[in-house]
Amino acid sequence: MNLLDIIAATEAKEKAITQVATTTDPKWFAQCYDIVVATATNTKDFTTDDIWQALADAHLPTPHEPRAIGAVLRHAAANKLIRPTDQYRPSHRVACHARPIRVWTKQ
Repeated sequence: MNLLDIIAATEAKEKAITQVATTTDPKWFAQCYDIVVATATNTKDFTTDDIWQALADAHLPTPHEPRAIGAVLRHAAANKLIRPTDQYRPSHRVACHARPIRVWTKQ
């Protein structure tokens, strides 16, 4: 992979996250944001698996685009509520096939 591939990949990622954030139901986005804030407040660190579980526990619908949770986390990070760590854990969600997922912490 050359530098231009990395730049193009990063730009594509940013475009996808922006698109997901703008097409996600605002009510769902706000509810998920509240869950992220509560999760960050009540735990030392967390992953998207914890957010998925909290959404299920709150009986909130699954977003039309699963990457919407990433957009919510980025919004919370931009608001200085949470920050990504340099740690990763295997996902417990079957759909993720135990792939590594980022660990987040309260800012």
